[in-house]
Amino acid sequence: MALVLKPKEICPYSQRCPYARESNSFCWGTRQRDRDFICDYVREDGTIMEGKQPRSRFDLNGRMRILQEGV
Repeated sequence: MALVLKPKEICPYSQRCPYARESNSFCWGTRQRDRDFICDYVREDGTIMEGKQPRSRFDLNGRMRILQEGV
């Protein structure tokens, strides 16, 4: 199950999340937003999944998927 953040709600795991703290990463869950944000990197028990791709700055709601040609 995913973590659902309401508008203006900041992720409670942002201080220890490697995806939010990476220098090349951008996470809208750690910033003020005007829309819901859904994070599927955090499990129900609060642990954070490893090996996921960092989010794009254009992923405003946490559900964006990157499509690559020729893959």
